[in-house]
Amino acid sequence: MLRHLLGSAFELRALTRTPDSKAAQALTAQGIQVVKGDLDDVESLNAALKDVWGVFAVQNTWEAGVQGEEVQGKRFARLAREAGVQHFVYTSVGSAERVTGVPHFDNKWRVETEVRALGFPSYVILRPVFFMENLSSPGFLNGDALGTAMKPDTRLQMVAVDDIGRAAARAFTDTARLSGREIEIAGDEVTMAQAAAALSK
Repeated sequence: MLRHLLGSAFELRALTRTPDSKAAQALTAQGIQVVKGDLDDVESLNAALKDVWGVFAVQNTWEAGVQGEEVQGKRFARLAREAGVQHFVYTSVGSAERVTGVPHFDNKWRVETEVRALGFPSYVILRPVFFMENLSSPGFLNGDALGTAMKPDTRLQMVAVDDIGRAAARAFTDTARLSGREIEIAGDEVTMAQAAAALSK
């Protein structure tokens, strides 16, 4: 998202646990302020939120766990509201509102509910579907074989992470039009055979 906001009127600040990492240093080289913080460290979050107009929030189920992610998401939203943040963009998941029974979908719905209830002057909720980048992970790609538990004719909606970043940037640059909206994001819909053919290229 930050890359898509470079050159805009915004002063950009990035929160990371590892400000000395290569990725963080690359952000600094682009003129982005990098601050050290942790979603489980309230003091660091309050410092990062000082004098901030807008926030982009995303948490990681696979690192924090389902319950931990929910706690982090709600806490961050509450702290942002208390800090006077005017515009809050939360990244949820496609179908979060459908009560799927999938734990890491339902917890994001509860975070969404918290965001709406906090009364931000402006907010946008993004709901991306399956990440295309997941296909190259060990959970799917084993050697030269792409393995899934789906039927051969099932079409899966998916989106590239960079496209999520592009949509998130629009949530900041087009606030007046997008405020209060909950937007599902998908870039393609293919069978796994089609995905395998694309990966093979």
